[in-house]
Amino acid sequence: MALAVEPLPPPDLDDIVDAAGEAGAPVPRILVALDQVTDPHNVGAILRSAAAFGALALIVPEHRAAPATGTLAKSASGALETVPLVRVTNLVRTLDHLKNEGYWSVGLDGDAPASLPALDLPDKLVVVLGAEGAGLRRLTRERCDFLARLPTRGTLSSLNVSNAAAVALYELTRATHG
Repeated sequence: MALAVEPLPPPDLDDIVDAAGEAGAPVPRILVALDQVTDPHNVGAILRSAAAFGALALIVPEHRAAPATGTLAKSASGALETVPLVRVTNLVRTLDHLKNEGYWSVGLDGDAPASLPALDLPDKLVVVLGAEGAGLRRLTRERCDFLARLPTRGTLSSLNVSNAAAVALYELTRATHG
């Protein structure tokens, strides 16, 4: 038996944002955006964390981002089927669009003056993470309403992007995950 199938239509960010505004939607309302994270293992692990902590979607640029391959799907351990992976033409314009929808953005940056737990962040939030090494690009960093670092104590001052995403999502949802 053979089946001829077409790919599912890509998720629409506006539909996700609209659904998040409906009664009974989880609070906080968190979107995760990746700025040129190209390793499919990292993107898959971030999807898994996004699913575990109730993020609404994972936003990645169309170019310079990991494609949805078997490696990414395996790393996501099923989260690719539950968390929409939204590809956008321009991440900076998408952050601007989300601001118009009432979302604030916090960029994770190891050199930020404030730690993530110290910030009083709104319930509608986009967590923005940059690629290993390079971090957030300048324009992306400038579009963020807040910059925050994760407090570390050891000899290393930064984490792998997928680990940073998990820690940040935990921190942002711990008060609501009893």
